[in-house]
Amino acid sequence: MEKKKYFMSVKSTVNGNQWEEEMTSMYVREDSPHFNTHEEGWHDVVGNLTEEQVEHYGKNTIKFFNSTLRPNESPREFISSRIEIY
Repeated sequence: MEKKKYFMSVKSTVNGNQWEEEMTSMYVREDSPHFNTHEEGWHDVVGNLTEEQVEHYGKNTIKFFNSTLRPNESPREFISSRIEIY
């Protein structure tokens, strides 16, 4: 059985630095693909997301992060997402 890891590329809107983060959780909202099986909020990533779903949850993660910034944090921009099969 193949396993998957999910990643998103993000960029700081302050200095333009870009990096990749592994997505280990997903923020489910009413417009999310898994809203019918998960209540709104943070959940562990399910094992078989599509490319579109990974992008959706990556964008939701960045929206949530930007809406809850702490004093020393700077806003981020979602760049892209990818799936790694291993």
